[in-house]
Amino acid sequence: MAARRTGDLRAAVEHLALAVAMRPDLGHYGQALRGVRAALNRPVRGRP
Repeated sequence: MAARRTGDLRAAVEHLALAVAMRPDLGHYGQALRGVRAALNRPVRGRP
């Protein structure tokens, strides 16, 4: 989750995906992973 806070979203996706795979019982990892994936898919201003 630290990678997400620093803005390294691609690293955050990798780390969170591993965390979800290892600990599917902890919902906050899945929630954070969905949030990071959504942030990566958001359009960027000025980009077509």
